[in-house]
Amino acid sequence: MPVRIGLVGVGRWGEVHLRKLLELRSRGVAEPSGIHDVDRDRARLVSREYGVPSMELDELLRESDGVIVATPPSAHHRVAMKAIERGLPVLVEKPMTNDPRRAEEIVRAARSRGVEVLVGYVERFNPAVGRLKEIVSSGEIGKAVFVSARRIGPRGRRVRDVGVILDLATHDIDVSRFVLGEEPRTVLGMYGSLYGEYEDYAVILMRYPSALCVVQTNLLTPYKIRDIAVTGAEGYVHVDYIARVVELCREGERVVEEVRGEEPLISELAHFARVVEGRERPLCDGEEGLRTLRIAYEALRHPGVPREIRL
Repeated sequence: MPVRIGLVGVGRWGEVHLRKLLELRSRGVAEPSGIHDVDRDRARLVSREYGVPSMELDELLRESDGVIVATPPSAHHRVAMKAIERGLPVLVEKPMTNDPRRAEEIVRAARSRGVEVLVGYVERFNPAVGRLKEIVSSGEIGKAVFVSARRIGPRGRRVRDVGVILDLATHDIDVSRFVLGEEPRTVLGMYGSLYGEYEDYAVILMRYPSALCVVQTNLLTPYKIRDIAVTGAEGYVHVDYIARVVELCREGERVVEEVRGEEPLISELAHFARVVEGRERPLCDGEEGLRTLRIAYEALRHPGVPREIRL
C-alpha cells in the first residue's frame, strides 16, 4: 500500500509537489493524503483541480504517514514542529527556516522524538550533480581548487519571504558542500536590492579547506541560468543543472555527456517515501540542512564591505 503523504502549502512550488505525488501514486509508490493551505480559496481551487481533499492541518496530520512542508520559509518551523510532535517524518523545503535558531529547534525536536527530517535540496537528486561528485571524488580532474556557480534568472511570481541568499544561493552552497565533502572555513557575502524588501542580487565567496567557491545569484537576469563548474589541478568540469549536461575537459580532451535519469523532484519524493517507510535515511537530513542554512546566514548577516583603493 502506498505511503500517505500530506502536503502543507500549495503555492506554485507546492502545486508542483502535488503533481509529482500524483505521478508516484500511479506507480504505487506514494499518494497524497490531502492538502492544506492557509489561503483557503487557493486550497479549494487546487483541491478541485487535482481531486485531492483539502483539510485543516490537524486532520491532515492524522491522515498522513509523512508530511511535506512547502509553505513560505517563515511558516516552516510551525508546521514542521506540529508534524514532529505527532511522530511524522517531514520533508521541509529549503531553506529549512528563515532563522537558524528555529532550524536548531526542529533538529533537536526530531532527534528527541526519533523522527526523520529531509530538507528539500533537490539538486542532490539531479543525476548531473551525482556525476559531478563522481568526477571530483575520483580525482579525474586532480585536486579541486575552484568552484563557480550561477543561479540567476527573472523574478517570477512566487511568494517570497526571504531574499535570494536563503531562497536560491542555498542550493549551490549545499551542492558545493556535497561535491567537495567539506565545510567552508570562511564566508563572505555581498548583496543588494533593487525592487523589494529582500536582497535580489548577491555574490557569496566561501573558502573551503581545499578550494575557493563563488556563488552568483539574482532575480534580475531576463532568462534562467543554473550551472556549476569545478576547476581542478588537472582538468575542468562544467554542469548545466537544467539540461543535465556535464562537460569534462582535460589537456587535449573534451567530453560532453548528457546524463540520463529520473526527474530530480520525482527522485526526491520517492526517496522521502522510502524514508517514511523506514527503508532509507535522508540524503540531506536536518543536520545537513542546518549547516547550509548557517553558512547562508553568515553571508547574509556579515556582508563584505570592499575597501576603496587608489591606483
